[in-house]
Amino acid sequence: MRLTGSVGRKLGVLISSALIVTFVLTAVWFDDLAHRNLDKFLHQQARMLYQQIVLTRSWNASYGGVYVRKQPGMETNRYLYEVGPGHGEKSTVVPEITDTNGNVYTLKNPALMSRELSELTAKNADIRFHLTSLKTINPNNAPDDFEMRSLKKFESGLKEASEFSYQEGKNYYRFMAPLYVEQSCLRCHGFQDYKIGEVRGGISLTLPMDNELELLKAGSDRFITTAVILLALVIGIIILGSYYVVTRPLRILQRFANNMGTQQQLPDYLISRRDEVGLLARELTSANTELLVYHEQISERTTQLEYDNRTDPLTGLCNRRHLFSEGGRLYERWRYDGTRIAVLMIDIDHFKRINDKYGHQVGDGVLAETARVVKQQCRPNDLVARYGGEEFVVMLEAPSPGSGVSTARRILQSIIENPINLEQGELHVTASIGVAEGDNLGDFDSALRKADEALYQAKDSGRNRVATYNKSES
Repeated sequence: MRLTGSVGRKLGVLISSALIVTFVLTAVWFDDLAHRNLDKFLHQQARMLYQQIVLTRSWNASYGGVYVRKQPGMETNRYLYEVGPGHGEKSTVVPEITDTNGNVYTLKNPALMSRELSELTAKNADIRFHLTSLKTINPNNAPDDFEMRSLKKFESGLKEASEFSYQEGKNYYRFMAPLYVEQSCLRCHGFQDYKIGEVRGGISLTLPMDNELELLKAGSDRFITTAVILLALVIGIIILGSYYVVTRPLRILQRFANNMGTQQQLPDYLISRRDEVGLLARELTSANTELLVYHEQISERTTQLEYDNRTDPLTGLCNRRHLFSEGGRLYERWRYDGTRIAVLMIDIDHFKRINDKYGHQVGDGVLAETARVVKQQCRPNDLVARYGGEEFVVMLEAPSPGSGVSTARRILQSIIENPINLEQGELHVTASIGVAEGDNLGDFDSALRKADEALYQAKDSGRNRVATYNKSES
């Protein structure tokens, strides 16, 4: 009774804890995933609208503004009289024109067109967008708090800004991206001392999201309902599963005890259990498996020692010792067979600067990533080794002239295309590669020396390049 009660209590706690943890983690994951997907969807929608607005403005600006026939109640943009190409220069902007029939046409510049389009979308879809800057001409274009913060960040290099907002009892998603000064902008804004390429302002969009939040809540409600049904189902399964959790394992242990001394083994799930059943299983199997475990440990230790003896622990490549032993024998075998051989000596450019600036942990990451890239660009039968420090050696068969150089250029390009991701951004790494190839490189040490000479030639030529060994320089 004591054994059964103890296992039963532990089984109940285990299952209850597992169910609670699973439910909580799943709920948190589901809620987080739903909100991240909603944010991604709104961000993509806002970005597309922003791009459409920019294209529309660019179309308007490409014509220097668009004149439309002035309708009753329509006012000409009075701020067009204040613009100009520069201080002391006469403005070329004509706010109104009259045709020969006396019809008056008013200029719709990009800013005015944007504001009128914003008013239309706000009425029909509750979508608003606003053109603003830190140096506005029209007071209606003055930035609010979100826009002011975003504009200041844009001047520091930020490309986009977004936030959730609650306005007038509704939830909104706000997005803003910068507008940069182009040549066409100076026609009206040159007097504000803008320069081409500077941030002139930005366009902010305000998108309603109440419908999306309602859908999110509906999905959450469905999840909770499903979870409750699932919990009820699991309770029923527990009743049936008690046989497999308690009764069946005890019978397996009994049969194992009756046949001690044979090569039988208990299932792993019984041995790993942390209760009375698991304790009994481990006790029963320890004497029967001790010798096998010992032999297995010896074998594993031997294998690990062999691996450590020939492998660089940081990069996983062959180490220098393996290069000069097995690599040397492989080289001599290829040489004896008359095989054309290429030896590549690779050095990471300015590696000391990387260590000094980012620390040795980042430096180790650069070494490991470079090793991965180099290994990836080589064939399975090529020998790739860490020569020491930030240097690597690749030895390969080069059946045709230039094979080694082609491989080196492929490695160099791949290193360039695979920057290291840091918290501060991407760290772009380059390398210099020396290549010695052919069927007359001498012995292994001579081949390494020639590849090393080519490497120094690549460094002296400006780094981030491939140089080949020149016999005339030896």
